[in-house]
Amino acid sequence: MPSGVRSCQSITKKAFWQAILSEAQILATGLYNGPLYAMNQMLAKPRMRAMAVAIHLFVVSILGGGVGPWLVGRWSDALRVRFGEAGVRFALLGAFAVGTTGAGLFYLLASRTLARDSETATT
Repeated sequence: MPSGVRSCQSITKKAFWQAILSEAQILATGLYNGPLYAMNQMLAKPRMRAMAVAIHLFVVSILGGGVGPWLVGRWSDALRVRFGEAGVRFALLGAFAVGTTGAGLFYLLASRTLARDSETATT
């Protein structure tokens, strides 16, 4: 029997479900990208579409790669006093909660004017 098949047979039931649920979470995390880029391209004039994507990626990179880690580090340091090494867990959870709630609110606000913006962009 090939070693790859043997190693798959030795994986525990718990590890199997952790892998399945992790993959589902990774898939669900990226599901907003398609509609977001479609909306971005729909609202931008044809000659400005590349710039619209570039600005979007720049903002996402600054927030996700710059502000996010700095903020989690600051929160982790502040929470270490009370929770010890588990403070980083609560800092990550807080960043996730604040980030997803903020993003949801901004998407909700944007959806209120999307129809009007779409009509303006096509005329």
